[in-house]
Amino acid sequence: VYFILSDNDNDTGLRLLDAEGSILERGNIDLFLMAVSSCLGPSNYLRIGHDNSGDSSDASWFLK
Repeated sequence: VYFILSDNDNDTGLRLLDAEGSILERGNIDLFLMAVSSCLGPSNYLRIGHDNSGDSSDASWFLK
């Protein structure tokens, strides 16, 4: 699972979420901490996706 966070001028680039443990499962609330080299302004968009890799149990995820 990856994400890109963008403001009007910059974005974070592709960031991969650590797949260790159980993340993005139904009923869970997951929090992630991200460091950036320079401040981002007000968020313009957040793009979230995944590449469908992993075996059948690891290839699924839940986002609401």
